[in-house]
Amino acid sequence: MKWTILSGAGRYVLPLFIFISLVGSTPYKWTIGLYMAGDNDLAMALDKDLSEIKRARIDRSLNVVVFADRGIFSECPGTFMYVKRDTFLVTLLSLGNLDSGDPGNLSFFITYLRHNFPSDYYALVIWGHGTGWNKSENFFQKSVAIDASTSNSIEVFNGELTSSLPDSLFSVIFFDACLMGSIEVLWELREKTRYVVASPALVPSLGFNYTKLLEMFSMEEKIENILKKSVDDFVSDYDSLGFTVSLGVFDLTKIDTTEKIIKDAVESSYLKTTTELLKYRMNAITYNTYSNQVEDPEACLIDVVSLLKLGWAIDTLPVVLYARGNFRFENLSFLSAYFPLNYSIIKRDFLNYRSLNFQRRTNFLDLVLNTLSDSLGEVDTVRALIVREKNGIILSLQNLVKASRWQCLLRVEKEGIVKQELYSLSEKFLLRLTPGFYKLSLEVIPRNKLRGTLLYLTPDTITVLEGETPYYNSIMAELDSGVDILGRQSSKGKGVLFNQSKKYVVY
Repeated sequence: MKWTILSGAGRYVLPLFIFISLVGSTPYKWTIGLYMAGDNDLAMALDKDLSEIKRARIDRSLNVVVFADRGIFSECPGTFMYVKRDTFLVTLLSLGNLDSGDPGNLSFFITYLRHNFPSDYYALVIWGHGTGWNKSENFFQKSVAIDASTSNSIEVFNGELTSSLPDSLFSVIFFDACLMGSIEVLWELREKTRYVVASPALVPSLGFNYTKLLEMFSMEEKIENILKKSVDDFVSDYDSLGFTVSLGVFDLTKIDTTEKIIKDAVESSYLKTTTELLKYRMNAITYNTYSNQVEDPEACLIDVVSLLKLGWAIDTLPVVLYARGNFRFENLSFLSAYFPLNYSIIKRDFLNYRSLNFQRRTNFLDLVLNTLSDSLGEVDTVRALIVREKNGIILSLQNLVKASRWQCLLRVEKEGIVKQELYSLSEKFLLRLTPGFYKLSLEVIPRNKLRGTLLYLTPDTITVLEGETPYYNSIMAELDSGVDILGRQSSKGKGVLFNQSKKYVVY
């Protein structure tokens, strides 16, 4: 759903001459936009952060513009747009009650920034609840910018976040939200910004100290220094409160070199045993969704470098420019990746994960599935989509979970006799069958295994009627027999050809 401004949907609350004086024609160095999705249980935290923004002492080279969506728990419910002037937030727009989980509203805010606040550089803060790349029916597992009034959020896996962001406008994007420091999120943003500041772990509701953060943009000239200092301040502030936290600065110009390292590890996973891979995974540091203080080996998110260090002697990734954590999170990369130990979780998320740019470019799920290949169960049911076309029957496997180099074996039986055994690395098979009733069975053969895992296929039968499938050329079962290798009568052919002691029937 895309939001557009309609008549009456929003109103300017400033006379035009005042608005012009606020925006003006001053050549600003930075415009910082804060997209604050607080129509949820974070409404009080949003009000606190607005107070921190007001207190910040910044110079005239800096513009701070806020999109604030607050729910019924706030002192001022509704959606407003503000600009910071001195120690005040001046209302630019009152917008009723917009859905901050609608990517169209993020796009609107960014367009408004570009048109009304020209500057040399732009920064964006996306503020609210976050769960990383994934989406589920659970309210608290909906990517980022969750709106409680609508239950919407801006999703990562389906491209909503990236489609909301223009290419290369922002020098940096901050996520003041939980779990957004993931390798999957970074790959979606590779064309959108140079730097990302985010945490792979949970972020306390207090979030960033915006007084310090905004004042840093006034005091520091070099962007890398601003971002590193923001990490230091974040960790130090929570260290003094006894909170376990982590935060990283990621340089997306280093994604290509990082990608090669990941791809090499994925490829080499085919040469390692399941026992080895499981050992690496069980000893990797994890990030869970309920407490930063607790190490949970079965959590779905791992620290990428902690895994690579165990299995591949890799202790850094180029994409991580600077990162810090305290207590349990000291000495990590502070970049997470999806790596559940439960096969049923992978089955649930498989289609969504395959749509991510990170998976498309690295086949990271191959590493995950090679680790869990012994967990494949015969209880799995795979749906088959059967389409009858001119050159045969196309059978597509709809929900099959497998690594890219695992073989599928489809057996086709007729009257108890196996007529065909078809192998494929993809999820599609072309069947050329004579009339009759056929029974189908499916196996998935994981890496380096002699036998596969038998899966339930539904439907698992095909009936081919006379004249339904066109004839095609085929080899005779025996030179002097009257049938080809598929059991068709050679008398129905147009003729025969001989080639290297083989007799071909031409239909």
